[in-house]
Amino acid sequence: QELPYPSNFDTPRIQRGMALENGSGRWCKLEHAHPAWLNQSAPEGVIAGTEAYKRWAYQTFFKGYYRLVASLDDNTGCLLEYLDQAGLSENTIVVYTSDNGFSLGEFGLFNKMWMYENSLNIPFIIRWPAKIKAGTTNDALTNILDIAPTFVELAEGQMIPEFQGHSLKALLM
Repeated sequence: QELPYPSNFDTPRIQRGMALENGSGRWCKLEHAHPAWLNQSAPEGVIAGTEAYKRWAYQTFFKGYYRLVASLDDNTGCLLEYLDQAGLSENTIVVYTSDNGFSLGEFGLFNKMWMYENSLNIPFIIRWPAKIKAGTTNDALTNILDIAPTFVELAEGQMIPEFQGHSLKALLM
């Protein structure tokens, strides 16, 4: 089935700045996605650099990407189920995070190299039933540098002076 396009999929990139528009970001534009990144060649008559190629690349790339995400979700569920069944959940911290966010077709982009909000935000999900109430959320502005100090404090370890960032423990509980 066809994926819906983001509302700003066709918004001119010139609004995002000249560097992106003039080619320095060529390899993160869907209309220039290399077929090898998509694991297949474009259909006959669909030529790189065209609107048709951009739409084909979006459908091809993100169907694969969403299959990957679904697999991660399924396997994370298996891990959590095992921890529950083995009686290990209460004393096990499970963390889901990433290095950075990702453009999901906004402005026809599919990468994470541009400093737009969708690339700056990262998932940071923690499951620790003994200490963190399920469904807890927090919108505080944090930094990836805060993750290591958080783990050290949660493990009741000793903070070292070279660590940058601050523990997020107070935001979690």
